[in-house]
Amino acid sequence: METASFDTQKLKNPEISGTGYQNGDQKGFWNVREYVLFRDNHECQHCHGKKKDPALNVHHIESRKTGGNSPSNLITLCETCHNEYHKKINSGKIKGPEDFKLPKRAKPYRDAAFMGIIRWTLLERLKQANPDLEVVNTYGYLTKNKRIELNLAKEHYNDAYCIAGNLNAKPLKQCLYLKKIRRHNRQIHKFNFIKGHKRKNNQAPHMVGGFCLFDKVRYKGQECFITGRRQCGAFTLKTFWGQKIKDGASMKKLILVERTSGYMK
Repeated sequence: METASFDTQKLKNPEISGTGYQNGDQKGFWNVREYVLFRDNHECQHCHGKKKDPALNVHHIESRKTGGNSPSNLITLCETCHNEYHKKINSGKIKGPEDFKLPKRAKPYRDAAFMGIIRWTLLERLKQANPDLEVVNTYGYLTKNKRIELNLAKEHYNDAYCIAGNLNAKPLKQCLYLKKIRRHNRQIHKFNFIKGHKRKNNQAPHMVGGFCLFDKVRYKGQECFITGRRQCGAFTLKTFWGQKIKDGASMKKLILVERTSGYMK
């Protein structure tokens, strides 16, 4: 098993080194709010002072529940713009920050932090689950060195070949690509209310015309996947790599190749 550590500071700033790790962005500030106001020049990032409101608020780009209180999820707004934003989003006039001309939040590093936490636990669980086998830990630089020695291209299957360590094994001429897909649309209702203050259902029926989401089908001789469907029987078709084949393809022209199983392959 190859374990890797992710330097989130290096991901944010590739030039960081030495004592730079001890001097974070928020060093010298009392709290996150003070740092965000300083970072944004004590200026509303929507109107840039045009509304002449001296009161400044720190606004969450994503909700506090999903985005947290990290500086990357915070932005400075004057009180006028802040109230206007929440009034519009509560009334359904806008759907999110991009409709209010606010920048998107910086890329979070939850995945890197999660891998850093779980990697040793995963290694120990593999050892416990396979007491009769030798579970060996290796690192990315060793995999890279083996791959270069064997003059192999940088591909996931070549990395797996080097990580396994059995260099006498003959690789297959074919490679199977798998892509995990979602099972359900977790957003049950549309964001905006319709007449009567009712929320419209956001989930399409599981089966439409005998097909469901991510079924592998053949359309005009080409194999592709259903990535979107409408109740009228029109489907959006894409290849495994995400290239759009047809938007609004009729279900009458589709031939089922393989029913979805949670993976695209």
